[in-house]
Amino acid sequence: MVLIYDIETFPNYFSALFTTEDGEVEYIFEKREGVDQLAPLAQFVTKVENLTLAGYNSLDYDDIMLKAIVEKPDMTNRQLFAVSNAIIRTEKKRDLPGTLKDIAYAAPPWNT
Repeated sequence: MVLIYDIETFPNYFSALFTTEDGEVEYIFEKREGVDQLAPLAQFVTKVENLTLAGYNSLDYDDIMLKAIVEKPDMTNRQLFAVSNAIIRTEKKRDLPGTLKDIAYAAPPWNT
């Protein structure tokens, strides 16, 4: 299955949108007040067989965010926003702080 996806991260809101190439099917996962779909998101990207994800700038941002969520699906919105900021502020993956660098270079459970 090939899905095009995009992740948006704000201090109090997170969303991951996946859509088929023809736009016929969409999957949306959110984390906001009263809604926490990070664990189902992590299950989705690790359990769908032959999943290929594509997106704009996905290798340098979205993939890292998604791998961080798979690693720790109980993150708060503040933690998600901190991860997002660390990625955005770092010019090269090799300069990411601490375990985020390891996460960035880890092989994802989906195809890219």
